[in-house]
Amino acid sequence: SNNWGGTAIELWSTPHTFEACARTGASGRLYNAMIHPYVVGPMAVSGFTWYQGEANTGSEESAAAYACLFPAMISEWRKLFNNPSAYFGFIQLSTWCGPPSGIAA
Repeated sequence: SNNWGGTAIELWSTPHTFEACARTGASGRLYNAMIHPYVVGPMAVSGFTWYQGEANTGSEESAAAYACLFPAMISEWRKLFNNPSAYFGFIQLSTWCGPPSGIAA
């Protein structure tokens, strides 16, 4: 299993993903450790499942970065796995825009 809960998308992104979003200071260490070994193969994949990280919801700046990094990461992973139509299923967080007192009982 190649997952690690509570991590930001930046940890799973390649340098090219960061370039596509005009970002610097890329880490990508989880990509390097957990995804890249499969890219150098031999391995074929038909798709990926991504559970949206809560780690990128801390601020509007973080959410804006996610809005660029997520589609760029999808494109990059498809390219690296040489599968431009690889399925990329993602589970999104529900919208939350208010104080706890606003939750219906």
